[in-house]
Amino acid sequence: MSEQNKAVFKQFVAGMNAHDLSVIDQVIDPSFVNHDPMPGQDAGIQGLKDMMGMFYTAFPDLTVTLEQIVAEGDLVVGRAITAGTQTGDFMGIPGSGKKSPCPKCI
Repeated sequence: MSEQNKAVFKQFVAGMNAHDLSVIDQVIDPSFVNHDPMPGQDAGIQGLKDMMGMFYTAFPDLTVTLEQIVAEGDLVVGRAITAGTQTGDFMGIPGSGKKSPCPKCI
């Protein structure tokens, strides 16, 4: 099960790197709940799509580089670096033209 879940996780990251929001419908359960949504964001699937679309607009070269994937049973965690150049408005902050890497766990 762990290897299959890693493959689904990698499919999701590949979709994120392609800026393909349809990957969300392909790999995220319809009952998904984001327990920490952005201000004004729906806590479900549509909110996730809206948030990712907002990132892709503000950071059109946004990429996710996986550094490590750990899986046990049905749990998968990835250590990654997201990076992109902010050329558009992001939550009221105008584009700076600066590339900003951001380490995270997803």
